[in-house]
Amino acid sequence: HLPTSIRTKGDCSMSLEQQLQSQFVIPVIRQQDEQTLLSLCESLTDAGLMILEVTLMSESAYKVIQKLSQRADLILAAGTVLNADQA
Repeated sequence: HLPTSIRTKGDCSMSLEQQLQSQFVIPVIRQQDEQTLLSLCESLTDAGLMILEVTLMSESAYKVIQKLSQRADLILAAGTVLNADQA
């Protein structure tokens, strides 16, 4: 179930559709090293990209997704989900 609205940095509410339309690029991050993956995601969000996809290439991807999911200003997707156990 996808959220219909999210909180953004400015505390204003935008629909998910509006948020997706406002960002022209959605980075897909593929990296196995946890610290490198986290640093890449943080660099992208620091640059203003608030919608990211992290591919499930390793266990570190789950850890990074769990850490980043605490951020209310970020839309985070898991990519390369191959089975129900990964979801």
